Amino acid sequence: MRTSTLLRRAAAAAAAVTASLALAVPAATAGDAPKPTRDNTCLHPVTGVNLNELFGVPEQLVTACGGPTVGEHWRPFIAYFGAEASKAVYPQGYVPLYPSPVDDILAKLTITVVVDGGTRQEKSYSFSPTDEDAFRTDLTLHDINPANPDLPGFIVIPRMAPLSLGHHTYEFLWVQSAPHCDGTSTDEDAACLPAGEHPQGLRPFDVSIPEPVAAG
Repeated sequence: MRTSTLLRRAAAAAAAVTASLALAVPAATAGDAPKPTRDNTCLHPVTGVNLNELFGVPEQLVTACGGPTVGEHWRPFIAYFGAEASKAVYPQGYVPLYPSPVDDILAKLTITVVVDGGTRQEKSYSFSPTDEDAFRTDLTLHDINPANPDLPGFIVIPRMAPLSLGHHTYEFLWVQSAPHCDGTSTDEDAACLPAGEHPQGLRPFDVSIPEPVAAG
């Protein structure tokens, strides 16, 4: 199978959210750095949905609403949606592991986030569907904006370790252990993706100095 529009569509879905807002090594835990010095409130400009509230997370959503501050954990995100199990159609010869395309991809997928790739500071963090804080199967793009397809899916929103002051980058690597088709088409190029590692493009952002907290 050739690299298809499936992953471009999945990545573009989260990228569209990010654009409209302008959406290895274990991630760091809560005790590794100071708590955020600000109240992050990332609002969708069309729907007004508070994304921090929707996701149930206090961290800055990078790059949807800018970058984090020094000492602050942060979260990038990417999304997937596929056909409903009862309506799924596939190219000839493809046999999914599970009737639901969402269950099928979750059985084959890991996500790696490469921070500051190509530099001396490069670090990689990998996440699997068993990481419930990173893989949010209870949320879809439709929850962010009803204009998005009302299809089964999930959002990957891992919690990342704090970074130093200055310019940084991150990139999602979508890693499949086996081929996957999302059930939306019998066209292999439109709906399927081969096994392997699929980079999702470098995203730059800046880490800033926290603003002083006003006295109560």
